[in-house]
Amino acid sequence: MKSRQLIFSNAERQKYISNGCDLSRLQVGTTHFSPAGYEAQAKTFEIWKPTLGPLADKLTCMEMVLDGKRREIPGSIVIRGTARNAVWQKEPLTNLFIRNLDPQTEFVGLFDHDMTPVDPDCYAKALELLKAGYCGVQLFRDVRYLNPDGVTTEAKQFGVTAYPERGPGTNPGGSWMFRRDWLDEIGGISCDSPFGGGDRVLGVLVNGYTDFLLEYSPGCRDAVNDWVRNAEKTKPSFTFVDSEMLHWWHGSMFHRLYMERQRLFMKHNVTPGRDYYVNGRGLLEFAGNKPELQRDVLAYFRGRREDG
Repeated sequence: MKSRQLIFSNAERQKYISNGCDLSRLQVGTTHFSPAGYEAQAKTFEIWKPTLGPLADKLTCMEMVLDGKRREIPGSIVIRGTARNAVWQKEPLTNLFIRNLDPQTEFVGLFDHDMTPVDPDCYAKALELLKAGYCGVQLFRDVRYLNPDGVTTEAKQFGVTAYPERGPGTNPGGSWMFRRDWLDEIGGISCDSPFGGGDRVLGVLVNGYTDFLLEYSPGCRDAVNDWVRNAEKTKPSFTFVDSEMLHWWHGSMFHRLYMERQRLFMKHNVTPGRDYYVNGRGLLEFAGNKPELQRDVLAYFRGRREDG
């Protein structure tokens, strides 16, 4: 992967983000796990972290590392896992980060480390919106995808908060900031699926779109609906920063295999608590009763071909 020139220099980001913006009550988290051993996501972290400017000093990376493997992100908090933890860990790792926030933290940034805002002032704008009473702020209006050379492509997605009427055609995740008290009230992000999709579940609170749950097995669907009903009781409010986000390349979108991932729900009739659970270290873990499910999930990760 070639190095890419940043849209704004680090000095410019320092100037924008620090200008009258109190970061003392903010913590920022990201997650990293690579069961198939691809290197591209670790490389995007190297590119992405400096673009945070002063927020980089507030960053914690939660990393799941399988036994026999090495840490990929310098300075990350490592949670060791076994072959039974070779499953989608973004949401469990995010919840571990939330549960271990400093007591004085009032605002929380949850960022994928493959997305950088064009507007370096978007973090300060999001903080002001949270202070105004919003529960969550998505940091973009739309996402522009980059090729391996860091050049923008025609591929584009719209943010779920900016375009709720588009339903399934929007990006519900990537880069959010939240009030910490709201995250505590809802008990963290939904991690009821072994195939990820917690951001899609969060998107239900924004646009009410639930048709994707028809692809879930009955047990997963029931668990997600319970999470949504509980979160809806808080009457959450969301908005967005009118900015564009750049998505760093780590494999072709074609090889994300989103539909193949969804088909595993029905193929194996997966059920939370029976086939997988959150273990004592906070990671999702297979119960061990369906070895074919474990093999299919690992094959899914390998099929993503994130190194190209």
